[in-house]
Amino acid sequence: MKRPVCLLTALYMAFVPYTALASERAAFDIFFGSLRAGLLIFAAETRGSAYAVRGELRPSPLVASFSDGRFAAEARGESQDGRFRPNRYSEEVRAGASVSNAELRYAAGVPRLERYDRDVPPDVTPVDPASQGGTVDPMTAIYALLRTVPDEEICGQDFATFDGVRRSEVAVEMVAVGEEGAECEGTYTRVAGYSPEDLSQRRSFPFRLSYDRAEDGRFTLAEMRIQTLFGAAKLIRR
Repeated sequence: MKRPVCLLTALYMAFVPYTALASERAAFDIFFGSLRAGLLIFAAETRGSAYAVRGELRPSPLVASFSDGRFAAEARGESQDGRFRPNRYSEEVRAGASVSNAELRYAAGVPRLERYDRDVPPDVTPVDPASQGGTVDPMTAIYALLRTVPDEEICGQDFATFDGVRRSEVAVEMVAVGEEGAECEGTYTRVAGYSPEDLSQRRSFPFRLSYDRAEDGRFTLAEMRIQTLFGAAKLIRR
């Protein structure tokens, strides 16, 4: 199974039971036009500066009938003022009967690849994990983008991701904010660890985040629109 081309390009998610008391659970239907491609759900817990988040990616029944790819991941770490510092990450990818895993551990913010049992294409040069200090894992990145945020953190996401082979960057800017909600625009950019073909197809993927203001004054993501190699996709909160 080819790795997802961007943070959300796999676009098939569903709920994984989270045994601890979750401080936030969110579910998003994923659409390409009128086609519902899947469901994204994550569950997260925060205790002081510590966070733990788990999610799973699964296709809708229609999509699964011709492409049954599933993705599950979990991450733990510390966060402060919207900046995340993971200390462990694991993921499992299922493609039909095939199962593969990856695992990262962090020391002083630097990832170490503990496990990566998927094939890396011969035209890909993996990024050295030792050079990726300060990056976050894919699950933490998804959580950072889709979670409910306080006023002072709205549209403030700016981080680099590393999945064990590839480095990417995410940057979000404010478009508008008001009493009812906020609009942000961002870009997901491939940086290193991709094949020449991947980079020739597209390097940057723009997206837009639309938030509703919650009763407690925080901002809850209502919708995300993102350009992918397969066309425009939309995530709508349930």
